[in-house]
Amino acid sequence: MARLGGIGGLAVARVAAGRWRPVWLPRTYFAALQLAPPAEANLVNYLWPLLIVLLSAPLAGERLGWPHLLGALLGFAGVALLAFGRA
Repeated sequence: MARLGGIGGLAVARVAAGRWRPVWLPRTYFAALQLAPPAEANLVNYLWPLLIVLLSAPLAGERLGWPHLLGALLGFAGVALLAFGRA
């Protein structure tokens, strides 16, 4: 049900902006996720909460505080450590 709402919202936004074109993701994105090790692919796929933290305040016209930036930095550092720390 959430997908239908997202698709409907995207369609309304694109029509309102006057540039209706289908949105296509390149097949290489999905192939890369299928060929990557599962743990690393899952980490990359679930970075959206950090992006919400970083993008929500500027879009609302507010400033990010140091706790937000520190938390996002620690989150990205944890992902980097898990993804590249297998040397």
